Amino acid sequence: MLKMLRMRDVGPAPSFEITLSDRLNIFTGDNGLGKTFILDVAWWALTGTWSGHQAAPHLDSGTHPLIAAEFESGSRARPGQMSSEFDFAKQEWPRKIHGIKDWCLVVYARIDGAFSVWDPARWSWEDEKAEIRRSSAFHFSPNEVWDGFPPKGEQTLCNGLIRDWAYWQIQNKVEHIQRNGRPLRAGKPMGTSPFDTLEKIVEKLASTPGESIGIGEPVRLSVHDVRDHPTLAMPYGDVPLVLASAGQKRIASFAYLLTWAWHEHRKASQLRNQHPVKKIVLLVDELESHLHPRWQRTILPSILGLGSALQTQVNLQVLATTHSPLILASIEPHFAQDRDSLYLLELARGGKQVNLRKLPWARQGDAVGWLTSPVFGLDSGGRSPEAEIAIEAAEAYMRGERKQLPPGLRSKPAIQKALERTLSGIDPFWPRWIVETHS
Repeated sequence: MLKMLRMRDVGPAPSFEITLSDRLNIFTGDNGLGKTFILDVAWWALTGTWSGHQAAPHLDSGTHPLIAAEFESGSRARPGQMSSEFDFAKQEWPRKIHGIKDWCLVVYARIDGAFSVWDPARWSWEDEKAEIRRSSAFHFSPNEVWDGFPPKGEQTLCNGLIRDWAYWQIQNKVEHIQRNGRPLRAGKPMGTSPFDTLEKIVEKLASTPGESIGIGEPVRLSVHDVRDHPTLAMPYGDVPLVLASAGQKRIASFAYLLTWAWHEHRKASQLRNQHPVKKIVLLVDELESHLHPRWQRTILPSILGLGSALQTQVNLQVLATTHSPLILASIEPHFAQDRDSLYLLELARGGKQVNLRKLPWARQGDAVGWLTSPVFGLDSGGRSPEAEIAIEAAEAYMRGERKQLPPGLRSKPAIQKALERTLSGIDPFWPRWIVETHS
């Protein structure tokens, strides 16, 4: 597991130092302050590869740009370490590694629908500086998630969601018939096959209160396409995944890539005659992407419970970014201060420097409470900017600060008109305004 990240003269801030919790790490903050950057650096620290462009060092800092990390190791007193100072001549980040005994399987879900997977069973210490380290990382474009990688000679690295999902499902039924003499219906998991794992993950990620989503039967979509396409079993019927909503596709892609990564890792470990890892790191950029508020309330608790879906004792560490107050409200019953952390990226020093701070955990009660918390800092609880201006003017008027009123809102009738235009008739601000100005 990743225990610490330290960066100097790289990224949006002069320096970052992040002590990470062993289960959940949530990063919040405004756009452009470095949330995705932190996930990119965490991926590189864990894998030695970049999921996209490598991090760019500051050119005029006068120091050596640095990325360093600490990892959980066999000895708690001496964590594993990695450090790298940017080599300007070679334009790369050379790594120095010490004391790391156990690597993790790493899955990175990016905001654009792309994914990256790194499998330690495809790499060995002797190949730290060789091509094998890079070849142990799989970078999927959105299309490659669905259609797989083009074959390289006689090698096929990944068949893609459409082929694997349908094949796993059909294979599962055949094996069940061979064992029990009767077909297995979708929705009835039976063992530890890839499809069993996939079905459990989909069930955890896609089901919300009052709306259970499962896996339907594969269907043929066209006379010109010989593939059987997987479907989702919706309350109104089976929907081919390629025709599903953007949110459903992201959930399905995540479920497939995690299943694929775990089972391919187990096969690679078997070929190497070694044990599979016991640790998985999940990096998820913008958890709420494409998801309806109903799904936003369940996605993060569901991810924290994915270890049981893998049908073995696996420890999960999650690093995730979010802009969603519903995501934060949903985790309140599950947040454990000894295993989880919440971080805020914010502008400081007159808006000229980015700072990262770990926030003390405090329940806010609901999404509105989170909107008005230090995480989002919306004083009006999510009202429109026009409503916020009208309320601020009304509060200044009630305090008697008439000289501070903005132009156009310097009288009680003008403020009243602005409130009527911007607030609903049941807005909780109305009683204060009516009582204060009519008493």
